[in-house]
Amino acid sequence: MYFNPGRRALLGLAALPAAGGAAMPAAPLLAYVESWLERPATTPGELRLASPPAGLDLMALAFARPEMRYAGGLSLAGTGLQFSAGGAVLRQGLALARRSRPGLRIILSVGGATYQSGWGQLGAGHVAALVTDFGLDGVDVDFEPADPGCGPGAEGRVRCRSDAALIGAVTALRAALPRPALLTVAGWSTGAYGEGAFRTAPPGGRWMGSMLGLLRHPVAATIDAVNVMSYDAGASYRPEQAAAAYRAAWPGTLLLGVAVPGPHASRPHATLRHAAVIGAIARTISPAGVFIYGLLGESLGPDGPALLAAASGGLRG
Repeated sequence: MYFNPGRRALLGLAALPAAGGAAMPAAPLLAYVESWLERPATTPGELRLASPPAGLDLMALAFARPEMRYAGGLSLAGTGLQFSAGGAVLRQGLALARRSRPGLRIILSVGGATYQSGWGQLGAGHVAALVTDFGLDGVDVDFEPADPGCGPGAEGRVRCRSDAALIGAVTALRAALPRPALLTVAGWSTGAYGEGAFRTAPPGGRWMGSMLGLLRHPVAATIDAVNVMSYDAGASYRPEQAAAAYRAAWPGTLLLGVAVPGPHASRPHATLRHAAVIGAIARTISPAGVFIYGLLGESLGPDGPALLAAASGGLRG
């Protein structure tokens, strides 16, 4: 059910201005903000997210529990978000970010690899309440089941045991947050493979085709962007092939991802050249953009803002 924005008045909260309508900007740049890496802060200006990099269009606050029970009053307890700062300081930091980057949109990312098991108890109304109280612009559905159970079905189509849960989550969150709220969905690297020209596209794996059931469902028309996790898929993975597969499956805005590994991560360290190539690939499948995962992490290679700038160069010329 839809959460009444008038609840702000009951909580004594002034309206936090959002960025406007639901239409995605042209060639958007998005950055995931790792709540567990944000510095402790007692004032909003101490938060790194309060000073977003130039050119950024969207920030996704990562990650909230799907089964959260938001208590109101800007309390982060039980939400899954791991910001050390209190809710009031966080909300003020988001306001500073918007003043620093007019037009910036800020969304709440729900799920992620850590919170795989809570989708069966999705608290869509609680998610909407948090989005409303913090003045956010919408939600990102990061549905990452341990095993989606995908395989060939009738008429050469991929079917997954997780299809109903993913479709149900998107349906419930869109009902709780109707437009103009934004709704984006994270898509697995190989999530559009398994059919047609991409039936045997490498590297295969259990998540192959895991997004196709959602993208051909009528609720896909309510999605504003799909964020393709075009990383962590091995040496045989080709981001340009994955981009083409997602474009064949869905006509909306696609954001291709660049990961920023920590100094002890097993994944290869992304280079500025790689980020620029991802941006250039996105330019060929318009409407499309790039996202960075994530903005705050340390790396032995280029950090999030540097990779974002390189991707922007490839995307926007």
